[in-house]
Amino acid sequence: MNNNNKASLFSRTRPGNPSPKKIRGFMALPGEVRNQIYAYYFREDFRCEIAAKESTIDQLALKVPPKTIKLCVGITRGKKPVSNPLEEPILKTQQRSLRVSRPYGNYRRVHGESTKWENSLCALVLVCKQIHLESVVFLYQKTTFVFDAPKRINNFLRWVPLRNLAHVTKLQLCYIPYNGNGWDTKHRLSWTRVCKAFTKKMISLQDLTLYIYTAQSVRWFDLRQHFVQPLLHFRRLSVANPSKGPSNSPASLKMVKVHFSTYWSRTGFTQQPLTDASNHLHRLYGEAIGKAILGKSEDEAMEGFLDAWEGRYAMWKHHLQYNVTGW
Repeated sequence: MNNNNKASLFSRTRPGNPSPKKIRGFMALPGEVRNQIYAYYFREDFRCEIAAKESTIDQLALKVPPKTIKLCVGITRGKKPVSNPLEEPILKTQQRSLRVSRPYGNYRRVHGESTKWENSLCALVLVCKQIHLESVVFLYQKTTFVFDAPKRINNFLRWVPLRNLAHVTKLQLCYIPYNGNGWDTKHRLSWTRVCKAFTKKMISLQDLTLYIYTAQSVRWFDLRQHFVQPLLHFRRLSVANPSKGPSNSPASLKMVKVHFSTYWSRTGFTQQPLTDASNHLHRLYGEAIGKAILGKSEDEAMEGFLDAWEGRYAMWKHHLQYNVTGW
């Protein structure tokens, strides 16, 4: 037998030339099919609160607070999950929520050892590196991130990878501005910095919800209030900017909801019509802030509030004592 033929016959069994491994199982599926599976897995919305345990974020943002859990210790649902999703229709369950109370970047070994990954909010991203890279996009797109303090926002933006922040689509901020006492300027500058950081890193943000509460009554309703200025930086996400190139030119922010309340929103007035007028004006003022963030001009944003102030509620001007409004 020819030596060349021997080499070609036994070359496949040599240790130096192993046969290529065939990919099996889930990873063998086409990418389009895997994306459909990920979309089905992440069909429900998540809610992640980056706040301290004693935070009153639920009282400010939600009339009926959802059932929350500590980080990765269990999952709560509004209804019992169906046994066979193929036989029964998909039910709208209560939004799965968790609160992350420990600061980002301050990892302790005891926290990692006590984590129960089998009961975590989303265990799919922990299977392997490849599945993590593919599914983490869906996780950030389906999660509503909630914050109430600039320091925790800075830690979150610092430690979460930029590629993940770019996939965030829903954001909620609970904003309680200081009034006087020497801390209002520092607090406003802190919120200004984090709002700028949001617009630079969360470039896919589509849904923004703001809860603004001030303990003192606002005597001048306009869009030049000190607590409004930091929030107006989100305008850069709602207005297209062709000068920054084709990648950043489209406007991503499509929906802004602003819930504005003051001390009088909770206590009310002695007369019910006066209380109703105050609450309605507060709601119109919140809508004006939202319109300004979406790129409306000052006249367009304040039009609804001014019409109600000069028309429907003109009789209550002396009692409400809101001065003439403007930008």
